[in-house]
Amino acid sequence: MGKIHVDHRLIWRNAQDRIVREETFASFALGKPEFDKAAENVEPGVLLTFQHGARIIFRAQG
Repeated sequence: MGKIHVDHRLIWRNAQDRIVREETFASFALGKPEFDKAAENVEPGVLLTFQHGARIIFRAQG
């Protein structure tokens, strides 16, 4: 069996741990700069994660 492609994702979750927004990127190189920008303005009570599939790479808490 070979590897399958899994997108990188920015996911915003509210205080009830529900996904309120999601953006996908084809690669880490495309998604990481977007995470950095979004992490500067995370609203209070919101959790922003940068994930590769289900694996969380970075997180920012508002």
